[in-house]
Amino acid sequence: MFRQRITRFVVLSLAAASLAIAHQPTPAGADHDTTYITFEGGGFGHGVGMSQYGALGRAEAGHSADEILSFYYDGTTVEDRTADLESLLGDGIRVRLSPAYQSSNRPDGVTVTARDPDHQVSVTFGEQTHTGNSIYLEQAGQVVGSSNGITDGDEEWLWIVKVDGGEDVCVGCQASSATIVRPEGAIIDIVDDVGSQGAHDAGDVTLIGRDTASGDSPDTVFVVLQLPLEDYLHGIDEVPHTWPASALEAQAIAARSYATAQAISRRSSGWSFDVYDSVQDQVYDGYEDANGNFTEHPSRLDAVLATAGQVVVYDHEIVRTFYSSSNGGYTAASEDSFVTAEPFHIAKPDPFDAALDENGDPQNPFPSREFSNTREALSRWLTRDNMDVGIVQSNTIDDPVPSGRVNDVTATIVGSTQTRTVSASALRWAIVNGCNEDDGDPEYDFECDDYPRSSHLRLKKSFVDVTPGQFFYDGVSWMTTENITQGTSATEFSPWRIISRAETGTLIWRFMGEPSAAEPSVFDDVPTGAFYASAVDWMVEAGVTSGTTDTTFSPHQPVTRGQFATFLWRLVGKPIVESPNDFEDVAEGKFYTRAVTWMVFHEVTFGTTATTFSPYDPLTRGQIATFLYRLAAKPEAFAEGVELPDKMRS
Repeated sequence: MFRQRITRFVVLSLAAASLAIAHQPTPAGADHDTTYITFEGGGFGHGVGMSQYGALGRAEAGHSADEILSFYYDGTTVEDRTADLESLLGDGIRVRLSPAYQSSNRPDGVTVTARDPDHQVSVTFGEQTHTGNSIYLEQAGQVVGSSNGITDGDEEWLWIVKVDGGEDVCVGCQASSATIVRPEGAIIDIVDDVGSQGAHDAGDVTLIGRDTASGDSPDTVFVVLQLPLEDYLHGIDEVPHTWPASALEAQAIAARSYATAQAISRRSSGWSFDVYDSVQDQVYDGYEDANGNFTEHPSRLDAVLATAGQVVVYDHEIVRTFYSSSNGGYTAASEDSFVTAEPFHIAKPDPFDAALDENGDPQNPFPSREFSNTREALSRWLTRDNMDVGIVQSNTIDDPVPSGRVNDVTATIVGSTQTRTVSASALRWAIVNGCNEDDGDPEYDFECDDYPRSSHLRLKKSFVDVTPGQFFYDGVSWMTTENITQGTSATEFSPWRIISRAETGTLIWRFMGEPSAAEPSVFDDVPTGAFYASAVDWMVEAGVTSGTTDTTFSPHQPVTRGQFATFLWRLVGKPIVESPNDFEDVAEGKFYTRAVTWMVFHEVTFGTTATTFSPYDPLTRGQIATFLYRLAAKPEAFAEGVELPDKMRS
């Protein structure tokens, strides 16, 4: 359920987020030698497949349901497979109700009641049928073996049945399972010993006994509601019913595809049900609201009706379409999260995950959060988790995956006494557990309520020369997360260092997703195999640069602010904007004039002062990080028809 994910930090079966670590100056009044480390998290969910908040952002930007799904499930199509669904699912989806995780929470008995006292529900055992407005069933024991005529290895169950709260009418009724039939048009309430399982206007209820060989109690059952697929989708409570139609339609198609794929898989393995009703699969709530009222939302019903029979298809097969609340701006590949590699679940930037409202503010509460703690606190948490390195100096992530998730990668922690390579997941757990543990020592008590308590996250490098509050902090953090740069060393970014034309070209090329050029450039000073050669080849082919002469690129010369403005302007398609030029040092007719005007119009730059741009000053690494970071959030800055870079953020 959408609201459950917000409060419990659980989506489907796993969760995802991001974490950044950076050094921060000592707060006023703190000990002189104390260094703070900032943790930044973003995203909520495993991040594979569709981001529900991303679907919201795309719907509000005018994307159709098909367009939303084609982005999140790469290379797929949406097809009407109504006939196939009927053939595959028969009488419908079998939804397991009640708690799914602990056998101690499985009910002993279940009561099914029709809300209208004139409606009757019934249960049949062999020749006996018991009918009433309310029927209670309880498993009384298991019968196994040849003593009762059952083939060895088969099993049947003895049932206790009560009708309308009366005396037992069927002690010892024998059947492998028991089904309570809901009459057409009736709304039924299902209540077991664990609690209410909601109100439903479709489907019949089957009680299935547990297998004692698996260690379950022999007198417990689990409850399965079997109902038509489209009726099942009416009760899916995954996103708010107030969201735009195309977001609800995308959710309906994804939910239909997921349920069908799960049913096919589980039936082939002999399961007695197809899907759980919880976040273990997808949240089916029926129609009971928080006050026990029967509630149907027309917007959800319309979304299901508008997409009837439509599923996501890859290579002619209906696929299991994972989704989660928020991916933190970058989808995760399936193999980097929790399942094997699937060609339609890939890692790529998702700028719409932030789901900005009309004022430019995020509607998504999970795109980013941060808090700061001391190095000593982090060191203490690691020590408690058997990862003692002394006082933590820095950390790096080894061989990060494209989305930045840390499941299967390692982290190198540099400390005052030793350097250790550990599981990045173990590092995350040490941080989460330590941050949220109140050990009674005021020195180590911190507010951690906003920290993502989730199973997966992203870790960014910490740089001793990049701290919160500096103008380039956000840009550098974003560039390292997106693997556009990894700094000048393991612990330094060198934000004030002048950047060369070769480095500049490489960063722009990575920002664009490292595209290939059809032909190599003809520059004499760009040798084959140089780290910047592919970038320069592409820049020439894309018209971003023509070199310093016909035969030279001058890779080791500094790039000026005017040159870089021109690179960016050409990159976005050379759009012409009508905007006043308040910079005294940007004269009309210069090669960079239109580029600077465009940058100012879209707030990619604010100049070096209110009246100067300093076009001939060399560009620094901190400045280029800032320019690219701002541009990555402004799709409107690109000319019509120009393909957006891979690394756009929001």
